[in-house]
Amino acid sequence: MAMDRSLTKGRIQIAPSIFSADLSRLADECSRIERYADLIHIDIMDGHFVPEISIGPKVAAAIRQVTKVPLDVHLLVEEPINLISELREAAVDRIAVHYEANDDPLKVIRAIHDSGIEAGIALKGETEFAQVAPIAEEADFILLLTIDPADRSRNFYRDVCNKIYEIQEIYDSTSMPLIEVDGGIDDRSIGALREAGADIFVLGSYFFAAEDLESAVHTLRSDSQPGILNGSTA
Repeated sequence: MAMDRSLTKGRIQIAPSIFSADLSRLADECSRIERYADLIHIDIMDGHFVPEISIGPKVAAAIRQVTKVPLDVHLLVEEPINLISELREAAVDRIAVHYEANDDPLKVIRAIHDSGIEAGIALKGETEFAQVAPIAEEADFILLLTIDPADRSRNFYRDVCNKIYEIQEIYDSTSMPLIEVDGGIDDRSIGALREAGADIFVLGSYFFAAEDLESAVHTLRSDSQPGILNGSTA
């Protein structure tokens, strides 16, 4: 039976971040994880919006050639609108653009939709959702960073949980967008984020370093996982 990868509320969805994979064995890594992945998360970073530089649309196109798992692109770049055409050609399924980018985020979201791709609005940890709410109305999903990309030792888990509760107060059950969380998530932090209402969990080193992926994913999906952040129950 094929895996049900429909993106719906109430179902934990796992999005391994390919940036944490062994990029020298990209096709093999995609084959290894696709049984367990609802999405494959692709961070595109330009070295300006965030300090790191990562893979680009051509690598996304290469990934598309070796897997049928939906591709979830997160643009951490200053001028995201310049990449939409290439990402359309790469046949990605979803693109999240940052509210804090130089380009008008609403213009970018509309360009993504015009390309036939799902569009998300992404927020850094310090950004208040109230600033973003009018734009989020046109987005298909909301992506919340749970760590600071400029200082990976700094996390926003508690702030993000509060932000998710705030989002839930704005939307009713029929209009509530999917909420994706990204950054340093593991078996200890996922419980609190899930309890707050997150739907999609981007996983990096925890996922790719696991010796037994099936067991690791089972742990992540387990309803008994406690809500623990920074060593204390959330």
